[in-house]
Amino acid sequence: MIIMQRLIIFLVTIATSLVAQIPVPNGGFESWTYGSSSNPDSWSTLNSSAISTGVATCQRGFPANYGNSYLKLICAWANNSNTVIPGIVSCGGTIDPVTFKVSGGFSFTHSPVSLTGIWQHMVMTTSSTQGFIEVLLSHWDGVQQKRDTVAFVHHILSGMAMSWTNFSIPLTYMNSNTPDTCRIVLSASNTTNLSNGDYLYIDNLGFDGYLTDSLNTAININEASGITAIYPNPANDEIEVSVDKIGKGTELRIYDTNALLVMKQTLTQLKQKINIYNLSNGCYYFIIDSDNNVTSQKLLINR
Repeated sequence: MIIMQRLIIFLVTIATSLVAQIPVPNGGFESWTYGSSSNPDSWSTLNSSAISTGVATCQRGFPANYGNSYLKLICAWANNSNTVIPGIVSCGGTIDPVTFKVSGGFSFTHSPVSLTGIWQHMVMTTSSTQGFIEVLLSHWDGVQQKRDTVAFVHHILSGMAMSWTNFSIPLTYMNSNTPDTCRIVLSASNTTNLSNGDYLYIDNLGFDGYLTDSLNTAININEASGITAIYPNPANDEIEVSVDKIGKGTELRIYDTNALLVMKQTLTQLKQKINIYNLSNGCYYFIIDSDNNVTSQKLLINR
């Protein structure tokens, strides 16, 4: 009986580990379409507009640790120009070739815990040009007739990874809705502060784990952790942010409901007043990132 029970537990563990992996379309970057440049299937790039300048910022890399190829994103000078073109791609979304903002996504109905894969990355000048990885899970609200953010993360690359290194980026959940759309953005550089030669290599990209426990409980723990307090909320033109401790590079970021970054500021005090007068009325997501400890709250502006 004991042997049978252990066998059942073993089989359940295997089954759980198998279903815990949620694939990303062409997350291994094995399928590519060739034209004037090579583009990974299911991913949007800037190659179609950048290739006229003689630059392909998205390339197929060989050899790979997994499969036959991997994704190479490289920021590069356009020929005969002082313009640096970012190495940026999006799964399912569309990239504006002027603003580099991304819209759209692909159909997705899971609630994963984190985005995982392997990477190499490097910045050629200062850390201010560090690239990022962004994930947005959203749900269409038929009552409000607008898209609601279910979970997202905007992970800024830190330091460098000169050889293939595993990574796992946890998602921050804002509510318990089931997503219907996912958008993934990979960028070798900060799109507002570009640096020639910055690169990001990615392979074996996928989602890991399901939120099997109560999502509302997880959100309440995250939001009531005591690390962050905002007053007043709803807010008008100014808020006071309180944190338990200040680490090197403690940063606050405010995102709108489309997960677009609308404000970023470094925190230098345990209690710090933040001017938000230029933000419109509405709901925002307030993120504090301190020593890789990320907490979030909703912020309502109502004047």
